[in-house]
Amino acid sequence: MKKILSNVIKHSSNQEDYNFVKKSPFFDAKWYKKTYSIKGNAASHYCNIGYKLGYCPSKKFSRIKYELLYEDVRYTNTNPLYHFEKYGKYEPFFLEKPFISNEEKLKIEKVRKLQNQFIAKEFSNNLENLIIFLVPEIDFIGGGVMSVSSIAKVSSTLENIHHSKVMLCTVPSERTFFKYSKFVSQFNIYRFSQLKEYFLDLKNVIIHIPEIYVHPFLYFLTVEEELWLKSIPNLTINILNQNADILPRPRIVDYLKTMSTQVTMTCAHKSYSVKQLRTSYDIPVHWLSTSNFVKYNYKNYRHKKNILLYSPDDNPLKEKILNKIKNSLPSLKLVEIKNMKYTDYLENISNAKYMITFGEGLDGYFSESSRSGTLSFAVYNPTFFNKNYYGCPNIYESYNTMYENIVNDLIKYDKESLYNKIVNRIIQIDKKEYDDNVYVENIKKYYQKEYTFPMEKLIEKRKKLLNRNPLISIAVATYNGEKYIKAQIDSLLKLEYKNVEIIVSDDNSTDSTYAILETYGEKIKLYKNSNKGLSSNFINAITHCSGEYIALCDQDDIWEKDKLNILLEHIDDFDIVHGGVCVIDSDGNYHPNKGIHTFYEIDKTMKYEFKDYIKENLILGCTSLIKASFLKKVLCIPSEAIYHDWWFSLNAIKYGNGVVYVDKQIIKYRKHDSNTSAITYNNSDWYLRKIKFNNYILSNFKNLNGFEKRQISIDSNYNLIKHTFDDFIPNGTYTYFDNNYYYFSDEFIEALKKQIEKKY
Repeated sequence: MKKILSNVIKHSSNQEDYNFVKKSPFFDAKWYKKTYSIKGNAASHYCNIGYKLGYCPSKKFSRIKYELLYEDVRYTNTNPLYHFEKYGKYEPFFLEKPFISNEEKLKIEKVRKLQNQFIAKEFSNNLENLIIFLVPEIDFIGGGVMSVSSIAKVSSTLENIHHSKVMLCTVPSERTFFKYSKFVSQFNIYRFSQLKEYFLDLKNVIIHIPEIYVHPFLYFLTVEEELWLKSIPNLTINILNQNADILPRPRIVDYLKTMSTQVTMTCAHKSYSVKQLRTSYDIPVHWLSTSNFVKYNYKNYRHKKNILLYSPDDNPLKEKILNKIKNSLPSLKLVEIKNMKYTDYLENISNAKYMITFGEGLDGYFSESSRSGTLSFAVYNPTFFNKNYYGCPNIYESYNTMYENIVNDLIKYDKESLYNKIVNRIIQIDKKEYDDNVYVENIKKYYQKEYTFPMEKLIEKRKKLLNRNPLISIAVATYNGEKYIKAQIDSLLKLEYKNVEIIVSDDNSTDSTYAILETYGEKIKLYKNSNKGLSSNFINAITHCSGEYIALCDQDDIWEKDKLNILLEHIDDFDIVHGGVCVIDSDGNYHPNKGIHTFYEIDKTMKYEFKDYIKENLILGCTSLIKASFLKKVLCIPSEAIYHDWWFSLNAIKYGNGVVYVDKQIIKYRKHDSNTSAITYNNSDWYLRKIKFNNYILSNFKNLNGFEKRQISIDSNYNLIKHTFDDFIPNGTYTYFDNNYYYFSDEFIEALKKQIEKKY
């Protein structure tokens, strides 16, 4: 096992931390010193250096698990064991283990005996090269499980490429099983915990983790298993990105990087295998595509039964849609796909005339049914569907549209020629999107490290940019900010990146803001604006900037020292890069309101398409770095635009080189009652202004596709209805909308439009 040498520390600088840690039953000084090669006072070392390096205080206390449970510990870089002893131990869930009945324990014990018996038959314990695919700890069938099994199956045929044995393991858990019972698989299933004990000489290991299990993997990984992974000389951890909507955020993936310097990501769909993922996660990204090499029993219209299958996914309109079909078409038999063996499922989709998926859209229910000659219905989800599918009559723009049209369409398409025409159209698109030969070739390229978006050249490019040391202009907009402006400017002067100019535009402040700014002399360049508002004030600052890159700065935050280094390193080929925040209150303390953190500290990694920015502004201008060459093209901000940074991001995505997000806390973002953005949002005409902005986009943005226009229309309707209910039911708006928005019919929306047409 690798040993990490560290400095010898005699005493803790924080006596309270030290006292709590020293007395904790979860601090094992002997184990700590032996594991991390520490001399001297172990508790002092842990309190001063160890926890910051990610060291665990004992094999019974996982700092990763604790930080995943208490995000504020991670955000504030607090000693996790100190936090546990002072607060966490009074809340039981950190130490709780999942309940397993005695009956289940006996079953699991039998499974473990089988696993111990068969691992020796299948694998040599002195094996050096191993590829591990992690699967859920329970035996069930689903698209994700089938996909993982398929990739593993192809991988096992490529041993001449990677020179490794392939195995499937359940994620770290008390539970496990040995065989899939609902579909045929060539693999036995082993448990993760037995690997450390059985394999003695592993040197080259690849672990494939489905995206949804990255968090559980980290959470249930024991300290000893974590140290074992770190001891493997050449460890690669790959995230199987089968569904981008449930991808763990980069700051979670960073924990994987503490175990391996080789973390990668493979994507199932080409639509979200994009270079933004590479920049946000700082890892190579590779497109695999999907396939499971199943032979589908294709039947045409004449051989179909009058059956409609539907997926088991939850959906707000599911019950309403199904009830409408039942009442309108009583002769059509409705069957839910649930608790079926895979062979039974294949037979059902071959016989059924129709399928409705209430899930991802372009999922197995849709694709596999189509390959079986079944007419499948879905809602267009741009995360998975690409533009080739847009406009297909069996793919709706929303579930509301599906509800309005599904019965008429089932009647309309129940004619052989039209039915076959639609099914064949989907099959032809499917063949272009999913080619088994391309799938195998892409898996082969992964093991040869020929990634779709590699890191090597990008890293060289970043080094050259940082060595060039380009001028960055910091554009600061101020107005009556005397309370916080000094702390903000002082933080700018302490930045690690030194080739900067600080341009300040003051919007005719009536307090002492301008006088405070004057005390900085030549350290800043100070200009006046004529009380024209936030956007105008920023434009005035930007027009005086001469840097190659421009960073926007509010008057009341505190920048982290490495902010510009991080943003400059990650701007790559994009027009805008923006980062994360740590929300503080008016006194500069970590903000106590959890809801505020949820809103401002959300991961925006996958928010890079135009549709994502229609509903709300996802960029905090104060966290962004923008290429000046792009910014100068879009400085003519229309009066309809609510926020300047919103305007910049929409243009960068639609007409420029796009936006990318870095999931690192680069500023302390101060939330207080006088925030300019909060005042703008809370203004009573917010929703009317949003509708005007949407109308401007529809009229002035070129090349909007049908889906984007639809999204803008939906957003306008949402804001219109919400504004109406704000007027008439001010205290019930949010609850009503949470429960009912997706049930509003198009007729109801149109009626509301006519009622308040004059207002906007």
